[in-house]
Amino acid sequence: MAKVLGLLFGLALAGGVAALAITNPTPEAYGAYAGEQLAAYATREYCAQLPAFLPTLIEECHALVQELQPELAELFLRQTRRQNFILFSLYSTDLSLLNFGPLG
Repeated sequence: MAKVLGLLFGLALAGGVAALAITNPTPEAYGAYAGEQLAAYATREYCAQLPAFLPTLIEECHALVQELQPELAELFLRQTRRQNFILFSLYSTDLSLLNFGPLG
């Protein structure tokens, strides 16, 4: 019985380690995620600051942010350092260098 439990525990541990290694995000995957998050933040924070009586400008702001999402992801990745530990990665980004103009 102890051997069976030990074997099951070993298989579960091996499965967990394999799952961590497989799901460890690549810099490209992290950049895509970060670009989505940055675009959502820019839409929420900057487009929302536009006057409500200018709905066309607000729509253009949303469209521009979505159009620039790949560039935002690339910009974010240039400011990001990755520490890869095989099973997981730590990403740290220096946001102080990301400036979005007069609203930033």
